[in-house]
Amino acid sequence: MDELSFEDTAKLLVTGLRKTTGIESIAKPATVDHNGPTGLVLPYGQSDGLAARLGDPEGDYSPPYYPCLGILAATYSKSLAKKMGQMLGEDALWAGYSGFYGVGVNTHRSAYDGRAFEYYSEDGTLAGRQAAQLTQGLQGKGCNAYLKHIAGYEQQNNRVGLSVWCNEQAYREIYLRPFYLASIEGEAMNAMTSYTRLGTTLCPASSALLEGFLRQECQMKGLIVSDMWTGRYLNSQLPHCIKAGMSLTDSDLDPTLFDKYKENHGGFAQKMREAAKHILYATLHSNAMNGFNSDTVLRYIEPEWNAQFQGWTIFPWSGPKTVAFYRTQIQSPRPNQTHLRR
Repeated sequence: MDELSFEDTAKLLVTGLRKTTGIESIAKPATVDHNGPTGLVLPYGQSDGLAARLGDPEGDYSPPYYPCLGILAATYSKSLAKKMGQMLGEDALWAGYSGFYGVGVNTHRSAYDGRAFEYYSEDGTLAGRQAAQLTQGLQGKGCNAYLKHIAGYEQQNNRVGLSVWCNEQAYREIYLRPFYLASIEGEAMNAMTSYTRLGTTLCPASSALLEGFLRQECQMKGLIVSDMWTGRYLNSQLPHCIKAGMSLTDSDLDPTLFDKYKENHGGFAQKMREAAKHILYATLHSNAMNGFNSDTVLRYIEPEWNAQFQGWTIFPWSGPKTVAFYRTQIQSPRPNQTHLRR
């Protein structure tokens, strides 16, 4: 932390459009985050993942889409939720993503919410426990989870600047419950704030929400990114958000906007330092630190599914409800990738 210059610190806080910037002076690698929610669906070879590093000939292909989180919650299966997280984490390793903006835990309040498919349930406990399992699986592969959008973000239309009014009991029992469970049980690293206001306070500028709830109650150790990406909106609000505990903007702004605070603003400089620390902590605990060097050994192992099938495929036969089995050679599109990506 002491090796970070003021300029590098400012650059860290404002370079965050689905990424974190690299800082050469402290050997911090740049990271790329994927905006969910149904999978890391951009081409494998687009970022600096194993597909690009190992020359995957099918790097133009993308990972699969997964069922929406409402369907996952309807299974009531913790093991299935964790398995989906592990599969997403494998995709992230191969495609080069260190964070997933896809663990949406807002509450189903209306069938007309345009983003309800990104969220689990109308029940905060069910949503939180499923999200916790998915988060464990995802982060177990080195891809940090971003819980979003905290909080009161239950509508898509007119979402910017919406004021949400709610008593504390309902807020905690329904709307904050999944964030709490996914943080405590799933140890979620990061979070994204909503566009909305709680009463008259903008969510990313609420120290009670960010420092009091996320940092202290939920014990969140990583970064908190704002969902706001419009520079005109952020330029005036950013200092208030940093002071409240926000770490990063979901946008790329001019770092010189902090120049006015370089001298005679020690308190604000300390908050900038804390924000930078959370960004660096999240990077340090991600797959971005999986480096390759001359001592790296790659072992190629036949995938379990290939060994189980043993080359058998099924082809239609002449009669209805009849199949014939032919022994053929099955070639994996990306041989042995599951074990490579570990």
